[in-house]
Amino acid sequence: MEYIFINRKLYNKLRNFGGGRIIIPKMTRKMVGLFLVELILIVSFGRINSVQGIEYRETLAFGEYFAVIPDRKISDKGSINWSFSGNNEYVDITVWILDGENYAIFQNGSYSVVGYEVSDGTTYEDSGIWIPTFKEKWHIVFFHNDDDIHMTTTLTINVIFDYGGLAVWLLTIIIALPSSLAVIGLAVLVAFLITRKKKQSRIESQRITIEEVNSEES
Repeated sequence: MEYIFINRKLYNKLRNFGGGRIIIPKMTRKMVGLFLVELILIVSFGRINSVQGIEYRETLAFGEYFAVIPDRKISDKGSINWSFSGNNEYVDITVWILDGENYAIFQNGSYSVVGYEVSDGTTYEDSGIWIPTFKEKWHIVFFHNDDDIHMTTTLTINVIFDYGGLAVWLLTIIIALPSSLAVIGLAVLVAFLITRKKKQSRIESQRITIEEVNSEES
C-alpha cells in the first residue's frame, strides 16, 4: 500500500533520523550524570589516596626525637616533602630518613644506623623534598641531638608522603574508565532506541493512506 504524508516538512526531518539530534530522556541523562560523577570521584579518590600529609607540633628535650611513619611503602615514583620550624632558634635539629630495619635499630638506642641525612643539625628550621631510591616504608626522624644547647624546643612539623601519586592516579583511571564508559555507552544506546521509537511513532501519526485522502476529497 502506498502512502502520502500530509506534513512533508516533518517527514523530511524524521526520515533523516541518522543525522539528527538524539534527544536523551531525563532518566537517561540522570544515569549518565551519575556515572560521570562516580568516575570523577573514583579518579579523585585515587589521587587523594596516593598522598598523605599532616602537621604536627612536638616539644623535644635534648636526646628526644619525633618520627613520622607512612601508612605503606613509598615507591621511587613518590616523594617525601618535609619541613620543620622550632620556636627556639638556639636548638638545631637533625633529620634522618630510615628504612624499617634501621629505624628499629635507632629505637633500641643505637645511633649506628644506615640512612639518609636530609638536614645536618645546623639549623632550627629547614625543609626539603626527598625522592626514595627504592620502594620501602621510609621513616622520617626529627632528632634533637644538639650537644651545645641542652634546651627544649617546640617544633612545627609538616610531612607529606606521596606514594607515587601519578602512577596510582593513572592506574585508577585505567581500572575505572572502561567500566564507566561501557555503562554510559549502554545508556546512550538505550536513549537512541527510545528516541528512534518515538520519532517513528510520530511518523506513523502523520501518515494517511491514498484511499483516506480520496475518501475525504469525495
